[in-house]
Amino acid sequence: MRERGHILEITELQTYFYVPEGVVKAVDRVSFNLAPGEILGIVGESGCGKSVTALSILQLIDPPGKIVSGQILYAGENILERNEKQMRGIRGKRIAMIFQDPMTSLNPLLTVGEQITETLLAHQKIDKKEALGRAAVLLQNTGIPDPKRRLKEYPHQFSGGMRQRVMIAAALACDPDIIIADEATTALDVTIQAQILEILQELARSTGTSVILITHDLGIVAEMCDRILIMYTGRIIEQGRTKEIFDNPLHPYTRGLLDSLPERRQRGEQLYNIRGVVPVPIELPSGCHFSDRCERMIEGTCERIQPPWSTATETHRVYCHLYQDGKQ
Repeated sequence: MRERGHILEITELQTYFYVPEGVVKAVDRVSFNLAPGEILGIVGESGCGKSVTALSILQLIDPPGKIVSGQILYAGENILERNEKQMRGIRGKRIAMIFQDPMTSLNPLLTVGEQITETLLAHQKIDKKEALGRAAVLLQNTGIPDPKRRLKEYPHQFSGGMRQRVMIAAALACDPDIIIADEATTALDVTIQAQILEILQELARSTGTSVILITHDLGIVAEMCDRILIMYTGRIIEQGRTKEIFDNPLHPYTRGLLDSLPERRQRGEQLYNIRGVVPVPIELPSGCHFSDRCERMIEGTCERIQPPWSTATETHRVYCHLYQDGKQ
């Protein structure tokens, strides 16, 4: 188990997309940290900035996107100052990513074995035979039977759940400090989803590998995560330990998300629905981005003035005017 402390510290990260219609602030002053062995959930609707945050960590933002400012400290070093060659030594080796759709991430023309060993040969001083041996062990550890035979097969010969296991095996190849799982179980049925999540959870427990779990599914984070970040239109609006968020949601958006869960509905009660729609990214309010959907909006304040961070406990913080100066 690796030492405690923060393996990742992100401060005031801003990633913008410069499109003909204007500037989209996809990630807007995002700050958080990650401890060794911790499973951190990042939750929010599609387009809220979850995936862009993950891609920014690995410097995989393509034009018209650009990381404008901020700091990403990995093991104490600001990796935003690293060039592309240096980042290739970090991606896959120290920070690995599992994407939502393995068919777009796996090369259909290469065998599964070739793709896993490619990572091993790029980052470790071993020969092809040893790399294949390690690849077989990785497949076995992620629940793929007859791994030596399956190393010779192509992605289309695997089911969706098995392809996602291959992606996990590839991510684990170099024993990374951090794994980022970006909606990695979204397209899978419930049974396979549970198996994949169990693999990630066991990995964090047994090796001290940190996991950033990006999802829109609050049920998953309730079972998996130590802490949760709630994102809305590029900003973190609430963060805390999982129990704190579920037992005492503070931000009206967080409360709306939780009230929308079917299991929280009383018998005969209509399912809660957050009113309105997510604002257009280039037409965001100057104050709280949730203000025009909020049932507790303070007229003349919320839509004009950016809220402060307020602290409920040492680990539970909320970005909302309702909690300024301790008021609720």
